[in-house]
Amino acid sequence: MRILLPIIQFPPDVNPTGLLMAQLCEGLTACGHEVSVITGFPHYENFRIWDEYRGKLVQRGRYGEMDIVRLYVYAPGKKSMVNRLLSYVSYNAFATLAAAISRKRWDVVLCPNGSFFTGLSAWFLEKIKSAPFIYNVQDLYPDVPVRAGQLRNSYAIAALRSMESFMYRKAAHITVITPAMRDNLLAKQVPAKKISIIPNFVDTDFIRPLPRENRFSGEHGLSGKFVVTYAGNLGYVYDLDTMLEAAALLSSQKDILFLIVGNGVVKPGLENRAHDLKLNNVRFMPFQPRESLPWLRASSDVQVSLYKDGAANDSFPSKIYEAGPCWQARKGRAGSSKS
Repeated sequence: MRILLPIIQFPPDVNPTGLLMAQLCEGLTACGHEVSVITGFPHYENFRIWDEYRGKLVQRGRYGEMDIVRLYVYAPGKKSMVNRLLSYVSYNAFATLAAAISRKRWDVVLCPNGSFFTGLSAWFLEKIKSAPFIYNVQDLYPDVPVRAGQLRNSYAIAALRSMESFMYRKAAHITVITPAMRDNLLAKQVPAKKISIIPNFVDTDFIRPLPRENRFSGEHGLSGKFVVTYAGNLGYVYDLDTMLEAAALLSSQKDILFLIVGNGVVKPGLENRAHDLKLNNVRFMPFQPRESLPWLRASSDVQVSLYKDGAANDSFPSKIYEAGPCWQARKGRAGSSKS
């Protein structure tokens, strides 16, 4: 089967959905399928295109056994709802054009909804390439920014909800990652027969049981500490203020460290608040290289994923999957001398 994957972020970018889809497509190519990827230049971490790609409009290449086209996206460095929407529009406009003029034909378009408008692009490509699209819903838009309070304009919300409904109607099939997302779509009058629940996954050969005391913990001063870790995007939907409040309550416990790893729009505010509260037991780190991720997880005694009230109904973080194998390993060591 010939498969097209339009996705705004893809390795070497560090977006979790891009990494997940890369693993999925590697599996598909290993089964003999032909996968083409149309993506943006890497920009996720700081919402700015990496220096080695700046000044380019398009770059073609290979990723494993996949053909890949990388394109310019609008990513000015300052994250805001308007800039994110403009980034999504720029990617989808260029991706649609790149696919439309390609001589390639595809049997199906696998369309993650991470850039929201991707479903519109996939519908257009279905018309000109005769390839139905599978809409993979990783987050519910516009529910996520509305619930987070970042999208308040009633006209904009109505327009985005209309587009959301259109994409659901035009998709050949829709996959969601949780039962709560399925319930959400059913409430929006999407036919039950059109929806499948396919949870995300984690590579347990990569995220695996590792020693608590390791090179990463030693290099970053985590050895000998009880480490509470949040690792991921620092966005509006996450309740990281609660983590700082917990750190304030436990500030006298010198052996407890709260570690916040990642970047995002709320990071400056969190850093300022931690400074104002004189929280010496809170440490911030940027996104870590992917090869360090198993060691970061292993170096943590508690891993948290904190959502604002109700936001977990609209999304499901990849960090939960990543924490699972580590938790099972820690549980096993505590409960059995054979583990």
